[in-house]
Order: sequence, then C-alpha cells, then structure tokens
Amino acid sequence: MCGPDEIPNVVLWKCLEQLIDYLTHLFRGVFALNTYCPGWQVFTTAVIQKPAKPCYEIPKAYRPIALLCTIPKVLTAIVTENISHMVEKDALLPDMHFGGRPGQTMTDAIHYLVGQIKSAWGKKKVASVLFLDVEGPSQMRSLTGSYTISRSEEYQPPMSSSSNGC
Repeated sequence: MCGPDEIPNVVLWKCLEQLIDYLTHLFRGVFALNTYCPGWQVFTTAVIQKPAKPCYEIPKAYRPIALLCTIPKVLTAIVTENISHMVEKDALLPDMHFGGRPGQTMTDAIHYLVGQIKSAWGKKKVASVLFLDVEGPSQMRSLTGSYTISRSEEYQPPMSSSSNGC
C-alpha cells in the first residue's frame, strides 16, 4: 500500500543512489524557503481488521493506518534524527526520561523505578507510584492542519455471518 503520492517505500531504497542529490536539494529548499508542500500533508487512511476479534461490527475491532506520502517521511526521519541527536548531545532531557530516546528501553525505566522504591524503603519511607494509561487518538492531535482523503469506495468491510450483530 502507498500514500497519496503512490510512491512505494521500496523505490527510495532501491533508487537512493540516483535520488540522493535531488532529495538533498529538495530538503534544503524546504528549510531555505521555510515552506512545506501542501500535498505532503495529505494522507490516506486504510482501515484494517485487528486479528482474532470476536466481532467485527464494533469500531474497536479495526485499526486505522495512515498512509503518508513517501518523500516527506524521509524528511521527517532526518529531522527527527537531528533533533534527537541535539537533545542527547546537549543533555536537554532529565536522566529519568526514558520515552523515545535512543538506547533507553522499558527495562531501563523499570530498573530506575525499582531503584527509587528500594531507596525509599531503605530510608523507611513509603513509595507511591501513579501509572496513567491514556487512551485516545493522540496521533490525530499531531496532525493539525492535515486532512484525510477517504478512499471509502475502495474499502469493503467484511460481512458478518451472524444475525444478532456479533
């Protein structure tokens, strides 16, 4: 599946040597002109079934997948890598921030948490922890200014064989 530009990711992988100079000029132009191609903000949402759900007549049985244009995905990856490098180089995040950092895993976060709890216990103190599981379309909040092209005419949901709805 491809995004609205209909360029498969494999094209960039296979033709990178031939495209690198063009992409470099294009991406430099984006920053030099402080502009972003409006067509790059368009994406297609494909809705796929989650495996092994008992009922496919409820919305939670499906997973929306945003199919983005290929070229801006490369630009986004480069910018993300550069920002991540600068944040780590300049130590802009506290040591106990584990999410989205290179070389930091959930295991590191658990070890840190266990260490803090044991330290509190060693001082005869109580340790309290609050875990939040925020559910919702957080990825959609980051798409302000973007819009979805629905290709609903291409999508045919599976027909349920049950007569009672599930």
